[in-house]
Amino acid sequence: MVALVRNSAAEMWEHSAELGAALAEQIAADVPELAGDPVLVEDLANSVVANLREATGRLAQGDLNPGTAVPEAALAYARRLAERGIPASALLRAYRIGQARAQEAVGANLAASGADPSIVIAASQALSAVAFDYVDGISERVVAAHEDARARWEAVGAARGSGLVAALLDDHAERAQLAARELGHRLDQDHVGLVLWGGDRPHPTLTRRPGALVVPVDSTTVWAWLPGDDVRLQELGSPDGAPEGWVAVGDVAAGPDGFVESHRQARRLQGLVAAMRPETRPRVARAGAARLPLLLARDPAAAAQWVHQTLGALALDDVTHARFRDTLRAFLEAGGSYATAADRLGVHRNTVLYRVRRAEEILGRSLREDRLEVETALRVAYWLGRSVLTTP
Repeated sequence: MVALVRNSAAEMWEHSAELGAALAEQIAADVPELAGDPVLVEDLANSVVANLREATGRLAQGDLNPGTAVPEAALAYARRLAERGIPASALLRAYRIGQARAQEAVGANLAASGADPSIVIAASQALSAVAFDYVDGISERVVAAHEDARARWEAVGAARGSGLVAALLDDHAERAQLAARELGHRLDQDHVGLVLWGGDRPHPTLTRRPGALVVPVDSTTVWAWLPGDDVRLQELGSPDGAPEGWVAVGDVAAGPDGFVESHRQARRLQGLVAAMRPETRPRVARAGAARLPLLLARDPAAAAQWVHQTLGALALDDVTHARFRDTLRAFLEAGGSYATAADRLGVHRNTVLYRVRRAEEILGRSLREDRLEVETALRVAYWLGRSVLTTP
């Protein structure tokens, strides 16, 4: 029985990333408070994977009492929920659902092992007891972290600022005006909405700008609005001004409605960027550069079909074809200049020449035939990533 438990746990540990992502999707679907925001969804997945690896790692070594060591990702997730004003009850429900779904996966895995039914039953009961003890023990720790974080967040007044911004984004005009006066922010001007996340501090350049409204949403996420006539937006991409994480920038929009709309654009763009692989995410993303991908993201199935029809085998989701796509996109965005593309990519001109020719071979046609459509499909593939690419 112990050998079956160890083998099952080792297999779960090996596939913890995929299993954790699937469990996180199920949890988010069952607990609406945890869905919708890309940062929260990403943190949920990280927490689930960390808990899986913590429990199954010890079980794989034959320890049927993995204890209640709490992964840092689980504590960080509890703290972020507290800072967002999401109650601990939602967190506890997530753990209960995660436990139930994980046990279902374990049961299916054990049943498929081909072991004697009596051994399968004994192993299933043992793993069920371990899962209960683990979740029971860890729940107290994450709830305590949640309560401590909420108290600190309220002590610095950040929760109040978030509440006032929520009123600003409300459709009720009178509440919005009252909140704007309390925050000292003008709504009768042009606005540029920004979302900054993933860093450890508010954006230094933003906090120094006259007329900027900067509100921490949690310890690593900031919502901000700049006056629409602020021509220094390019500073967001500078080494001095860039945050440690990422920035999504909405379009310039006017008045109270523009305050809301530019922010919504930045939030939708944040979701697009957060879904990308971290190594491919642009540090600063602007809604104007991703208008078509944002539109196509509403129907990823249709977008995937169009990208596949346009790029063919070049749409394969692997490292080699990704390199060809990135090089070809840089070449086309550089106006067909091999030297400029090489400079942007940090490679030799001859490398760009080779990759462009190989990309044309994979496409099965010259870029002269439908250059605009290919360039557009490459941009969509860059922004939407795996949701529109073809699995090898």
